[in-house]
Amino acid sequence: STRVGSPPAASTLSGQVNPTDQRLEFTVRPHFAAQVRCTRENARAGCNPLLPVRLEFTATVERAGLAKVRLRDGSGKAYPQAKAEPAPFADGVVFPGPFPPGARLNLDLPAGLRDDRGRALVNASRFPMRLEIGGPPPLLKFAGEFGILERHAGGLLPLTLRNLEAGKGAEGD
Repeated sequence: STRVGSPPAASTLSGQVNPTDQRLEFTVRPHFAAQVRCTRENARAGCNPLLPVRLEFTATVERAGLAKVRLRDGSGKAYPQAKAEPAPFADGVVFPGPFPPGARLNLDLPAGLRDDRGRALVNASRFPMRLEIGGPPPLLKFAGEFGILERHAGGLLPLTLRNLEAGKGAEGD
């Protein structure tokens, strides 16, 4: 019999009745997917040729599988991955660049790439993926107010240059 004001008791297929609900707390992992990230001037522009291209996964992958990820141009030239921490698993790789402006690159994943739980990529059909590299960015950007200095005015303008050349230190080497 069912009590008035209480929900009906749940029963199994065999007819066994359980008068109380059982709640189980658990966490659902997202699908195992890969996503490419790069800095762009706008949504329709190609990747900035001076900044890194990142391949990120929603779960960790064995380092041996990640080492087989390749970024190449049309002529077959490969761009190396950035050095990574010596851990057995990671959730992505970084290609530091720089890349040729206007290039079209192909990002290839090794066949059968699986995460730490043995799951295959849900978006594996998107790879190999073609990446468009944008044109060269402006050489100088001004974050604040600035003035105009005439070429023949004979004035001096204080100027600070940062990160223009690899290997040059702050000491003015």
